[in-house]
Amino acid sequence: MLSYDYLSELKKLLPEAVLLELAKTKGASIEKRNLLKSIYPQVPVQFLELLKQIGGTYHEEYHGQVVSIPILGSDLYEYPYYLKSVDQIMEEKEARYNNETIRTRYGDWLEQPDFLTVDPRIDMDVPFSNWLNFADCINNGGTSQLYIDFSPTEQGNSGQIIRFLHDPDSYLVIAPNFEQYLKSIMEAEFDFTYFFDEEY
Repeated sequence: MLSYDYLSELKKLLPEAVLLELAKTKGASIEKRNLLKSIYPQVPVQFLELLKQIGGTYHEEYHGQVVSIPILGSDLYEYPYYLKSVDQIMEEKEARYNNETIRTRYGDWLEQPDFLTVDPRIDMDVPFSNWLNFADCINNGGTSQLYIDFSPTEQGNSGQIIRFLHDPDSYLVIAPNFEQYLKSIMEAEFDFTYFFDEEY
């Protein structure tokens, strides 16, 4: 299973202190995973398998201790990402501001390419809550977030991975599906792990 290979290879690159912290985590329960699947019926199997192994690393509490470890990357190696838990994903989905769409959020700014870029494979009229926000970057998502998009345009693929980047804002498709997303990180040799060299 790809998600198992992903974590196995990642762990080979992590400092001992990080491995000890990661060992405190546990996988999301079958109830949590089923809840996610009931809300997002098209949620990728590989994503559910990842959650089965690690229930989240975004300031997530395990046995009274908080774990904050970025275990995901993107096409931008300088932005490692935390994996969100099912509870955090649901909380984000239910946030009032996520009833907006790209079109309603940006309005006249849509005509300003220096301020906003939107990949043509992304439907600007789909509410943000329709996307599954599975990861936030290490400054708590203020700079970049990752989504699974189930409602693309005709040019896109259901399940494609969107990377949001702030200032200037951009919404770009970085992989056609979650499996290819994980493979791309592995092919880049987990380049986001430079972060641990600087922090540990």
